[in-house]
Order: sequence, then structure tokens, then C-alpha cells
Amino acid sequence: MSVKFKELLEFIKDYSKARNYKVFLVFVMISTIFWLLIKFSKEYTTLVKFTVIYTSVPKDVVWDEVPKNYLYISTMASGFQHLGYAFGGKKIYLDMSEIRSLGNDQYFLLPEEQISSIMHQFPSNLELVYRNPDSIFFDLSRKIEKKIPVILKDSLSLAPSFQFKGKALISPDSILISGPESLVSEIDEIETEVLLKENIRENNTESVRLKPLNIDKVEMSESKVNVSLSVEQFTQNTIEVPIIIRNVPTGYLLKIFPDKIDVTFNTALSNFESINPSLFHVIADYNKIDVDNSQFIPLDLKLLNDKAELVKFEPSEVEFLLRKID
Repeated sequence: MSVKFKELLEFIKDYSKARNYKVFLVFVMISTIFWLLIKFSKEYTTLVKFTVIYTSVPKDVVWDEVPKNYLYISTMASGFQHLGYAFGGKKIYLDMSEIRSLGNDQYFLLPEEQISSIMHQFPSNLELVYRNPDSIFFDLSRKIEKKIPVILKDSLSLAPSFQFKGKALISPDSILISGPESLVSEIDEIETEVLLKENIRENNTESVRLKPLNIDKVEMSESKVNVSLSVEQFTQNTIEVPIIIRNVPTGYLLKIFPDKIDVTFNTALSNFESINPSLFHVIADYNKIDVDNSQFIPLDLKLLNDKAELVKFEPSEVEFLLRKID
């Protein structure tokens, strides 16, 4: 301890004895400040922990596990500089373009090889000696993109006498997902949150959120889609349609009773005038007859376009009479 510092302590003691506490406290503070200035102005060699920021990460890879994000470096600097590192959270930037492969998605980096780059990140009067770790290991997977369709989940109900005009349109109808190949390759579609609407009677477009994948490191290009619903008012009608007979064996005549049936259908008001019997094919196929056990032939009905929606047709089978032609 220096002579001057001892004299200062003796001076403080004398004032203390004189019970001048205010002056005593002032001198205690002054002495503390002087002591700190003396201590922190000296240079020390200290092992300091620095946070690591990784730069130049290859775009075609993704972390499997986050690597160590700190380094211990021996630094020679003044106490004030060390104090600044302690409270300032000094960061070190490491260049990921320097990584080397061990195979099987394993990589490593040698921070000591970047010591000159690290030194440029500090004041020139600061001396650095790299300590540990000597190697940083990484688990990296190849990053891929994949296009997957959007599946609409809905609970929709129409107002009376209304029907949907075609399917709901989803925009976009597919999205891109990206991430580790092992994870992305297992995902084939993505669902929306449930679109709930009741008593629909007019066209509208709704924004619907996509269900989160909840898979770490897999990203989606979109978080929501637009769903457009088109509806139209319809009417119901019944028309008489002739039955078409097919596959009757050569040399035989097949008679059916009746030879026409009633077909009930729904159609949009705008299409009502264009609906006629030729849009329905009612077929009686001889090959479907159980000749030994039945006197009836079942009927099949086919719609030839989408202007009408079948409600029912009756009867669903008709009697037949098979006669051999002489």
C-alpha cells in the first residue's frame, strides 16, 4: 500500500473520531473512487465468456440442434474494458462458411482458425488468446422446399332453396413448406381451421387460417388462405324419362313394364328451361337380370351433365318379359 494512501486512511480515521460523520462519509466515497480508479486502470489477463453469433450460414441447410453459442477467450485489457464486457454482453461473430463436413449431416468449425477475424472485432490495444472450446460441432440437415395442397375443413349449411354452384375455391390452393428433408418429406397436405357458416344465401369470400404444423424447423409460406363460396337458388322438378334397354341376347325380345320412369331433380333457376329427358340415361341391362329368381330388372341412372342434381327416380326396377323371336 502506498504511503499517500496510508496517510489518507489516517486522515479519515481522525475525522471519524471527531464524529463529523458527513465529512467522514465524503472521504470514504472519495477513497473508494480513488481505489477503483487505481484498480481498474491496471491491465489484467482474464478468461471472458463471449456470446457467439454465427454468420454466413449456408442457405441450403438448417440446424438439427442449436450449437454452443459462447466462447471463452483469454483477454489482456484494463479493468474498465473487462467491466464493459461483463455488463455490455460483448458478442463474437464466427463465419459459418468455414465449416467442414464429417459426413452424415455432421459438421465442425475451428474457432482458432478465425482468431485474426475475431481480433478485428475488438480494439487494437486488446490482446486475445483463444482458449476453448477448440472445436464446435454442428448437426445440419439439407433444407428442401415442397408444394402441398390445402384441404378445406368446413361446416356449411345453406338457406332453404339454395345450393352450391360448384366447389369452394381456395386461393392459394397449395403452399410451400421448407425445412429439414427428413421432416418435410413426411408432410403431404395441410388443413385449414374449420370454416363455420350457416344459412348461406349469397356468394362470399372468407379468410381462413391454416392449422399450424407445430413441427420445429418447418416453415410455411402462408398462414391463411381465401375461400370463395358461390351459391344459387334452385328449384325442383320431375320429368318422365324413357328407359334404354341394353345387352339383350340375339334372337330374343325384351319387353319392360313400364317403359318410362319419373326422375326428380334439383336445378338452378337459370338452368331450368334447358333441362330435358335427354340429359338423363335410365338403363335396363339384361346382364343384371337374375332370370331364375326374379321377374324384375334393376335400373341404373346416369346424368349426362352437371346442370341437374338427382333427387330420386322411381320405380328403381321394372317388370320384364323375355320372348324368343322365331
